[in-house]
Amino acid sequence: MAGSGSDDDAFVFPVRTHFHAMARRPGGIPREQAIEAAESHLHELHHEFKEWLDQELAEIAKILPQSADEVTSDDPWVEAAHARCQAVRDTAATMGFYLVTFAANNLCEAFDTIRSGIEYPLDAIDRDFKTLLLARQEADSADRTRLQELIRRMENPSAALPPAARRTPSK
Repeated sequence: MAGSGSDDDAFVFPVRTHFHAMARRPGGIPREQAIEAAESHLHELHHEFKEWLDQELAEIAKILPQSADEVTSDDPWVEAAHARCQAVRDTAATMGFYLVTFAANNLCEAFDTIRSGIEYPLDAIDRDFKTLLLARQEADSADRTRLQELIRRMENPSAALPPAARRTPSK
């Protein structure tokens, strides 16, 4: 009861929503299997995502003006560049491109500033865009590094174990 002074007297009741009922119904596949299937599907989409990402970055590069002192919300290209940048930011983390997401978010914030009516120097936008391009290149480099590490581990599985866990062949 309220005001009785003891937290132990609190009445706890389970919340039952439509989602909970659907999640607990019989049938379906186990959670672990669903997660593995989703990760597998994301892995299959990884190459297609890279192609899409490269196309989006190329489109942003085409949209950005080559010269201007200040950028204002009246500039017609701002909305198109902002929309493409948002698409990159919103999907890159899902595909494991965290640095791309971070760089795209910085560029989105610059466009948000412009859209709010504040003038913004084009060289700052250019710098943020170049950072985004570098993040994209780093993503490829990270993929190669992970692949090389996987190959190394497959060639010598015991090298991945801590020294205490390694077995020496008996003679």
